[in-house]
This record gives sequence, structure tokens and C-alpha cells, in this order.
Amino acid sequence: MRVPHPLHRSAVVALLLALSSSSTAQAETLTLARVIALAEAQAPDAQAAAAQVAVAEAQRDRAVAQGLPSVSLSAQVAPGGQVTLPLLSQDESALCTAGNLACSVGAAPVGSARASTGADLRWRVFDFGATDAFVASREQALAASRVRSQGTTLSAVGRAVKLFLAVVADDELVRVRERLAADRQRQADVVKARAAAGDTPPSDVLQAEVAAEAAAFDVEVARAQARVDRVALLGVLGLDVAAGSDGVVVDGGLDVVLATPATLDPALHPDVRAARLDEASAREGALQAERGRLPTVDATASVNASLVAITRPDANLTPSAGVGLSLAWPVLSFSVDADARAAAANRIVAEKTLQARTVAVAAEQQRAQAQLVAQEALVVRATRLRASAQNAVDIVVGRLEAGAARLPELLDAQASLAAAEATLVQARAARAAAVVDVALASGTVDATTFGG
Repeated sequence: MRVPHPLHRSAVVALLLALSSSSTAQAETLTLARVIALAEAQAPDAQAAAAQVAVAEAQRDRAVAQGLPSVSLSAQVAPGGQVTLPLLSQDESALCTAGNLACSVGAAPVGSARASTGADLRWRVFDFGATDAFVASREQALAASRVRSQGTTLSAVGRAVKLFLAVVADDELVRVRERLAADRQRQADVVKARAAAGDTPPSDVLQAEVAAEAAAFDVEVARAQARVDRVALLGVLGLDVAAGSDGVVVDGGLDVVLATPATLDPALHPDVRAARLDEASAREGALQAERGRLPTVDATASVNASLVAITRPDANLTPSAGVGLSLAWPVLSFSVDADARAAAANRIVAEKTLQARTVAVAAEQQRAQAQLVAQEALVVRATRLRASAQNAVDIVVGRLEAGAARLPELLDAQASLAAAEATLVQARAARAAAVVDVALASGTVDATTFGG
């Protein structure tokens, strides 16, 4: 047999290590802190909310610009009709009149054109505070948009954290199912060997094989659910879902706690804060609409020049300039009245929305706190159930070794233990989700919110 050269063996080992490190580097390792950071930066909902803030900033700038001077330029060229001009010069007309020159035609119409250009400046100098109310309304709307963006980001982070915890729970359930499947397969092998020796009836072999197949099926079901939740997590985080979830490594546990006690005050929640700012914006908007019924005063200045050109070289250039004040008063305007009524109704809607949001957030905070207490109690019960199921398995194993029990009794005890372990995992996952709900109800979720 040919023995590989040591240098060749070293090269192969180096290549395998490089490939292994490359595949490891490509895997996406997700921790709870990284999931929160990715959700804040890349979640589609958070990005859309940030874009809405940019829209609100542009609307605020437009409101501010309404109180600034505006300058417009204009130019116009148009035909001016026909102008009657003498065909002869003044000297020729004199000769014609004196009879020294024969003249049959004294005048004829010719074409002309008019061109004009100008610049106009207009500046709103007084409007009973309508512009100030408009700017204040847009400022409040911008502040509400920013707070609403924080709330949208908060919701995106909450969904991502819950999916992360679901994936962690999936992985634990997969391990529970795999342990049971391995135990069932070992028991099937032992039963087959004992049946071959004549110590076990063939019915036990069949029952052990069925139990092993059922356990293997449960493993595949658990793995499929884990893949589904991983893909959902990638989608929420704005990562490449098409690349699949096989390269996603989740590093975390279900023992999540709040790093500091949550402050459950409805007034601090982004939904309530945004609704309060919306109400202030609607109030300023109603004030602006009411003041729209009052007169406005604009300062104006204009510079214009017009030129009339004809077929002859003659041309008439007329410059002009002027300054002044203009007064506008919508004494009868159905659109202004309709705007005022709509603004007043919008203010009432904003006030009621603020009341509804405050009540809803307070109720959600109480529900989340009560849910957390209930889930913690369920975790305690599930822990006791798992301990009791493990004790039952140990007793049946001892009786089986002593010949006082048969295989079906052990299979039943192991199935009860696997169910108890799955119940404990689900209870811990539900408790972790309840912790997240409490944090969401407080209105603050970031990398420093959770511990454990």
C-alpha cells in the first residue's frame, strides 16, 4: 500500500480546515442582541416608518416656506394685430402734397408683435396667525411621525425577538425528540437481539420498531417546524430568505428576563405619545382653518417691460415697476367654510383617538403583566411534571431489569417523559414571550432590555 507523503498529508489537512472555516464563516449566527440590532436597522416596517418621517419633514418645510417671500418670472410673446403706417417718409409726403410727386396710395396696414417680460415678488406680511398655526401643525405632525416610527420599530423588534425565541424553542424540541428517537432505536436493537435468543416474543419486536419509527417521524416534524420559523425570522429581519435557513445558527436560551423592571405607564408608550402629538397637530390645523376666514395682507413688487415690434425698424419699449400692498378677504368662500368644518371634525377625531389609545395601552399593560405571572406559574408546574415523569421512567427501568415489567410499560413511561419535556420547553417559551410582551407594553425594547 502506498503511504502518502507527509507534505501531501499536511496540504490535504490544511485544505479541509480552510473549507471548514469558510463554511463556518458563511453561517449567520444570531444572538438576541444581534436580532434586536438587525430588526432596528433592516426590518422593512422600520424602514418604511423612517421614510414617512422624511415625508413629514418635507411637509413641515413646505409650511415654513409659506411664510417666506416668493419670486416669479414671466415672459410672453403674442401677435399684436395690424397697425396702419404711412408708406412714404415725411419728405415724400410733403412732395406728394405739393404736387411734385405722383402718389396714389398714402397708407397701408402692416403686422406687429408684442413681447413682455417681468418679475414679481410677493410676501405674506399679515394673516392673523394662520401661517404660524400651519407651521405649528406641521411641526406637531413631524414629531408624531417620529414617535410613530419608534413605535413601528418597537413592533418590528418585538416580532423578531418572539420569532428568535420560537426558533430557540424549536431547537430544544428537536433535541428532545432526537433523544427519544435514539432511546427508541437502542431499545429496538436490544429487543431484536433478545428475540433472536428466544427471550422476547416477536410482538415486542414489532412494537419496539413501530415506536422507533414514530419517534423518528416526530424528529422530522420538529425539524421542519424549526426551518419554517427560521425562514420567518429571516424575513422579519430583512435578510435573504431565498438563501435558506440551513446556515442560520441561533445562540440563545429561553431563560429571558427583564434587565430592569418595566415601567408600565400608558403616557410613555409610543402609541399614546404619537396620538397626543396628532391631537396637538389637529388643534393647530383647526386654528389655521378658522383664521383662513380672515383677511390677508401681502407686500408686492413688480418689474415689467413690454416691446411692440413692427415690420419697419420702429419699436416701442415700455418699462414699468411698482410696489404695493394687496388685501384679500374671503367674504364668501364655500371651500374655506368646508375646510374649517373638516379641520374641526379632524380635531374631535384626534381627541377621541388619544382617549382610545390610552385605554387600549393601559389594558395591554395589565394583560401582559398578568400573562407573565400566569406563565411563570405554568413553568413551575411543568418543571414538576417533568421531574415526576423522569422518576417514573427510572422506576420502570429498574423493574424491567428485575424482570417485573415488560417493554410496553417502558415505552409508555418514556413517551410521558418526552411529552413532559416538550411541555416544559413550550412553557418556558411562552414565559419568554410574555417577558417580551411586558417590554413591548412598556414601550421600550433594545439591546439592554433583556437579561438571562
